[in-house]
Amino acid sequence: MHTQGSDIETNKAQTFTVLFEVGTSALAFIEEEGGDFLPPSLLESFFEHGSSDATFGRRGQLFYAEFDRNAPSFSEAVLTAIADLEAASSHVLVVRVEPEELVNAASIAERTGRTREGVRLHIAGLRGPGKFPEPRFYLDSAHPIWTWSAVAAWYAQYTGEESDEASDAAFLAALNAALEIRRYAPSALGVKERDAIADLVMTGLHK
Repeated sequence: MHTQGSDIETNKAQTFTVLFEVGTSALAFIEEEGGDFLPPSLLESFFEHGSSDATFGRRGQLFYAEFDRNAPSFSEAVLTAIADLEAASSHVLVVRVEPEELVNAASIAERTGRTREGVRLHIAGLRGPGKFPEPRFYLDSAHPIWTWSAVAAWYAQYTGEESDEASDAAFLAALNAALEIRRYAPSALGVKERDAIADLVMTGLHK
């Protein structure tokens, strides 16, 4: 369970959404009861383990917790939230934290507080220092998709303003990659492949 720091003035409100799975038996119970709400016993356990600052709901096969958490940093808020949720029940597995890492031009404009036209000019290299990040992939030829961590870093360099946004985006991208590995590697990969991926990750972390 997370604990509040003694110096409340150092804390800031951090807003984010944690998506999680529940175990097969818990999901079966939820489906029998209507499928939209978590069991009261699980909600009570969430609150008892420190997640009283979250609102819960369901999105497809995943459940979510929308947090408004006071913490000294975004990373501390997110990491304590994950720990609190998973401590509440062995059936809970966190799979992703939002805001989403993949963004289109409209999302970039919204997150940066700029116009769509201004973002288009940055992308085209007609405004700013140029070298806007390359798209991560294309949905089709007319719809490029970027990673927010790369875009946030570019805007931080472009504006020259000190901001936590770029570092928070980089942290979230790395965290979600780790959560993906944790979610799929045990069941989809053999021991040799898991060890190779673990070595690759650890080597990168210590560069």
